[in-house]
Amino acid sequence: MRKLIVLLAIAIVALGASPALAINATFTVTGHFGVTTTTSKCTSLPYPALCPSGDNCVCYTATKTSLHTATGGLLTIPPGTTTVDVSVDNTRNTSHPGCKPAWGEIQYTQTGGSDMATIEFFASLCSPLGATLPLTFSGGGALTNATLVVEGFPLSGITGLGTATGTYSPANTGTNLTLNLTAVVVP
Repeated sequence: MRKLIVLLAIAIVALGASPALAINATFTVTGHFGVTTTTSKCTSLPYPALCPSGDNCVCYTATKTSLHTATGGLLTIPPGTTTVDVSVDNTRNTSHPGCKPAWGEIQYTQTGGSDMATIEFFASLCSPLGATLPLTFSGGGALTNATLVVEGFPLSGITGLGTATGTYSPANTGTNLTLNLTAVVVP
């Protein structure tokens, strides 16, 4: 009986460290972007403050933001505070015509709880292909050191890498930003 208990304990520990427990998840952030133009740091957050010296960066800070998970079921994102800061370098192009390098950081903290997450991303922000279409984000991102509820259990140290996409409609007065991180998340 002891051997069986020891073997079960070893199997549980081995499975707990296994990448086979990876979860495919899409995190979606929505909000309203305001904009200020500056040649200095766009934010005090480390990742969006990467505007190269001498470049003209447009700094976006979102208000009325919320973070959701679109996969439903495995990951739970309770109500909380979400901040979004994005820098767009207007001096440089990533392609022609009309794509600019962008990098940003999304920080989430649960209201009255321990859940938290940081998503860092880099992308190209590209001009719309048509007059009524939004600008688009396309790139990659990472979920770094999150504490989230998985299947009803809070887990810390959750990480993930994936693609970052989204849209931005400067003319809209309401929700004009949607960012998605589709990632393989490892609890």
